[in-house]
Amino acid sequence: MKNKTLNAILLSLLYVVAFFVGELLGFLHPFLWVYFALPVAILAAYPYIKLCKKHQVFGISLLPVGMLLLIYLLMGEVNKENPQFPIIAGLLACVAELLRRYAGGYGNIKSTILSYCAIALVPFGSTSIMWFRPQYAMGVTLAEMGPKYAASMHKIIEPWILVVMIIVVIAVAYLSASFVAKKCK
Repeated sequence: MKNKTLNAILLSLLYVVAFFVGELLGFLHPFLWVYFALPVAILAAYPYIKLCKKHQVFGISLLPVGMLLLIYLLMGEVNKENPQFPIIAGLLACVAELLRRYAGGYGNIKSTILSYCAIALVPFGSTSIMWFRPQYAMGVTLAEMGPKYAASMHKIIEPWILVVMIIVVIAVAYLSASFVAKKCK
């Protein structure tokens, strides 16, 4: 029992690390920050699929997202300025759990792959402030990253780009999770 619990915690922490690595890529270019869900969809596939395959129980989809939110809370990133992040992340984790349960059952790899498509959208919760509170987000970006970085943000936060990127992230998440599922037999 201790080994299973430790395994679940370690795989969830690996998911959190993948999330942070994806987010840190934003230092390279604003597009990679606003849409860091794309690299996370690739990086987090292994820990999530491995976690769900090893722990075929209710609630396991909630664990990595819960740990992520707890770490963000401790870092001061979950606050009144960005209240939509924990709401969006929590809803997506619940959708993922429902997909695991009702799209084939906990032991079904297809339901796990589908649930990962929902989990892969969690990073959009973090950057959703760009659409919910654009003036505030631009002010923070300007203060933290400088005027040149902030100026390039206006071009990439168009609503149509968001819609396209959500579709792309779902497709990449599906492909990444399918690849991992085949390799982790």
